[in-house]
Amino acid sequence: MNIKQHIANHLVEVHRGGNWTDVSITGILKDINWVQATTVTSFSPNSIAMLLHHITYWNRIVALRGQNIEPEINDKNGMNAPVLTNDADWDDLKKIIFIQQRNWLPLSRAMI
Repeated sequence: MNIKQHIANHLVEVHRGGNWTDVSITGILKDINWVQATTVTSFSPNSIAMLLHHITYWNRIVALRGQNIEPEINDKNGMNAPVLTNDADWDDLKKIIFIQQRNWLPLSRAMI
């Protein structure tokens, strides 16, 4: 298995489960509401929503690199999450990751 195959498999497993953590992004997000997603604690300056936005940002970067496109990385490094004020906003952010999950497997195969 080449390095692109390893990376593709790893990303699919992180989204769907079966990875080294035995946790899937999909499984974790299903029970989190927008208030929980936007809460910042004293342990970290990042909310769940910010981290999810960061993941979707890097999914796009990795997908482009897999197509031999070298995108410019912005100075926020994908941590510039949109402000969420209700469940609809949270659902919109989750939709991005769920669409990426559905599209990642065929895209990852194209990277091989």
